[in-house]
Amino acid sequence: MKIKLGLLIVAVTLLSACSSSESPVAPSIVKNRVLDAALFELNRQYIANGAISNNNAAAVGLKLLTGSRIALTVTTNGGDISAIITLLEAAGMTNVAHYKHLISGVVPIKDLDKLSGINGISWVSSHRGTSYSVGLASNKGEIGMRADVVKVEHNLNGEGITIGVLSDSYNCLGGAASDVTSGDLPSDVRVIKEYSFCAEDPTIDEGRAMMQLIHDIAPAAKLIFYTAWEGPVGFAQGIISLADNGADIIVDDIGYLTMPMFQEGPIAQAVNDVTARGVAYFSAAGNSARKSYESTAVFPGAGEQAHDFGLAAGQASDLYQKIIVPKNSTIKIAFQWASPYEIATGQVGADSDLNIYLYNADKSNFVASSTNTNINHNPVEFLTYTTASDSENYTFYLHVRYMAGEKPTKLKYVLFGSGSMDYDTQSSTVFGHANASGTIAVGAMSYQRAPLFDNSLLIEDFSSAGGTPILYDGQGRLLAAPEYHPNPAFIALDDIDTTFFPAVSAALDTDNTGLPNFKGTSAAAPNAAAVAALLLQKHPYLGPGQVKQVMMQGTIKLTEPVNTSNDPLLGFSPCAANTTFGWATGCGLIQADKILDAVAYIPIDSDFGDFNGNACIDETDKSMLFAAFRLGLKDSAYDLSGDGKLDESDLTVMDNLLLSNAACS
Repeated sequence: MKIKLGLLIVAVTLLSACSSSESPVAPSIVKNRVLDAALFELNRQYIANGAISNNNAAAVGLKLLTGSRIALTVTTNGGDISAIITLLEAAGMTNVAHYKHLISGVVPIKDLDKLSGINGISWVSSHRGTSYSVGLASNKGEIGMRADVVKVEHNLNGEGITIGVLSDSYNCLGGAASDVTSGDLPSDVRVIKEYSFCAEDPTIDEGRAMMQLIHDIAPAAKLIFYTAWEGPVGFAQGIISLADNGADIIVDDIGYLTMPMFQEGPIAQAVNDVTARGVAYFSAAGNSARKSYESTAVFPGAGEQAHDFGLAAGQASDLYQKIIVPKNSTIKIAFQWASPYEIATGQVGADSDLNIYLYNADKSNFVASSTNTNINHNPVEFLTYTTASDSENYTFYLHVRYMAGEKPTKLKYVLFGSGSMDYDTQSSTVFGHANASGTIAVGAMSYQRAPLFDNSLLIEDFSSAGGTPILYDGQGRLLAAPEYHPNPAFIALDDIDTTFFPAVSAALDTDNTGLPNFKGTSAAAPNAAAVAALLLQKHPYLGPGQVKQVMMQGTIKLTEPVNTSNDPLLGFSPCAANTTFGWATGCGLIQADKILDAVAYIPIDSDFGDFNGNACIDETDKSMLFAAFRLGLKDSAYDLSGDGKLDESDLTVMDNLLLSNAACS
């Protein structure tokens, strides 16, 4: 199995090594006023050499677009956004998007130094994105989740439901027309925004693969697409745009690795905005298993101010954490700590500054580092390193240095890529918008492990675990107690055949059907969204919170794959009575028939369909609806199915309401 971590921009500062002893002293680093450390280093190279090549960029871990351009995110300080955009465009920015106090776009490297002179800009950072995939088609997940059963028994096909998909691209590869001809996609897919850089930054049309899975389960659902691959600001803008274009359900499989862990950032805020409007939002939970370190911060005594991994683990003092990485491997460390995020508020930023360093095996030199100016900005450092091929394993040591400001109380990082660590806390890896209060995050299990197949009920070993605490509110104020969101909410099936994704090979055809299999929570999330489309077709009055609640109660119990004493307590039980919530499994594997059965046991807003105003649904309401139907009334209150007209489908919704908890007892 392969995990694809397609970075839109992999930005990190790889500084020259320095000689050191057992307690090496990191060199002081001059930091630019608005550019993050990676952009500053690239700009420094351009000033020194008069040009930047792809080789120059690769040497500092950056990826350029054609014409030596780079995608970035601008945080403003609350000034006139339109005026700032005008100045940015005058400075060479193209492909502009904005959301609240944030702007993103593409800027030539030669023009980076111009950004420091624009009033209203507080911080400029390169962004790092990942998709959560691994790795004439039929969707066997439909059988494993019993969607085939409810489609027949309840005559469901997703009709009347619109699903918005956010991913890298839809048709950069040019195969969409063939998918329509073969019946793997509908003929009316609407592309609101395609990826702008198909030719110069090849993608794999993961959005189209997601749509193939959805179309198998909910073939009558309308599908619309918006790229999430042009940075977190464009991602947030896309969420709003899909809702504006009529999406009842939105699903994504993209994560940005520097989005806030301990506060809801801009993408999470956009998710919460659309769920408040009635849109059910699904997200891939991620493919990082429990490869995360999370600990109380320990900066002991005088002398070198560095986090003590040993003391934090109740062991002897140790300022270094050993990390073992295989040859020919790339690791990425997304490191954060408890402090407010400027990117989340535009006003309140970090009150502390930390740097991280990756040292070689004898701790004599550091091979990679991240040294952003954090105070008043974001408590985020990010580094990447690729090993050579002349050894089976490489040993490194992570060193976390306190630089200035308040000493934080908590540290956390997620390790992306192959590698193992000492002092392993096996902590949560679901963070960012996948952990938003409005998100329904989805973990993954191969269809081959589901009922009707081998029934081993084992989730994918890469499926991410939740439990990341939210410590700060929307204004950057410390909460009285950590807030935990039940994500992943449940497990859906992956490892599904597609016509094209990725390229056909024996390794990717896991079930020997001759078609490539789509693995990862990227595949599980659209399968869950398609089941939700069947649910909303039958019960369109369900709000996003009720969709999540019903789906969490319509599951098969699973066993947590890892026993750890570090997991936080959720504090409530969102699952069915015989099921225990787990941070890796959620409430278990969703089953469409159990989901529909669960609707009768949750509270329903009786204002919907309560035409006679007696606070419940009864036969009088049905009679009033039938009369409106016979008389051809146009009052939207009678349009229970939400399809813009009054017909038999509204009477079907009324019959379902009479069977629900909204009915009079």
